[in-house]
Amino acid sequence: MKKALIALLIALCTLPLCARAEQVEFDPLQITLWGDNIEGYEWSCDYEDNGVLSSPFVEYVETENGVSSTYIFGLQAPGRAQIVFNYGPNFALSMPERTMICTVIVDEDGSFTVRRAERYSGDHMLVVNLPSNPTTGVNWNYEEDLSGVVTLISEEYVPLDEFLEGAGGNTEYTFRVEKSGEALLLFDYADMWNPDAEAQETYAVLVSANDAMEISMTVDEQ
Repeated sequence: MKKALIALLIALCTLPLCARAEQVEFDPLQITLWGDNIEGYEWSCDYEDNGVLSSPFVEYVETENGVSSTYIFGLQAPGRAQIVFNYGPNFALSMPERTMICTVIVDEDGSFTVRRAERYSGDHMLVVNLPSNPTTGVNWNYEEDLSGVVTLISEEYVPLDEFLEGAGGNTEYTFRVEKSGEALLLFDYADMWNPDAEAQETYAVLVSANDAMEISMTVDEQ
């Protein structure tokens, strides 16, 4: 009997990890982008191939108001990955009309969040969307950039469901680029009631504008 128990324990210990651990199922990530019916303009996508995301499947739907492009990514493992979308002429090498950088954070339990930073070249605007839930007592705070390159236009909390209390949502920051130069948009995720507490997370977007007011940006998670 003792020998049988020992054999059973050895067999269990030598099973592949995937057979012993409960499999976590990841829901797909879908990002839909709209474009105008301008000949030769389209979205392009580049993503960080580090094992967190699969190659995307793209669905296109054309309507009277434009074309929607839905990128569907499979989530393969916990971790972080960056996705960069650009919108502009598919034949041009110049600065695209619009850029959106998504930071995808996949947790061990299969849940995920997406942080977005978008720029619009025509009106020199930037929008940063950060998932948040003020009911937890923790929220994002923007540390003002003093370079004069950008101005914060508005800060707004947008709930995912206004009728479902505590569901969470996004804190949306809108900026205008005023002049050429560089600005660091730094956000801290910290206790709203204790300003001296250490931030739980930080998120940084580096914005650059040349003399022609062509705007580019990169995300630097510190």
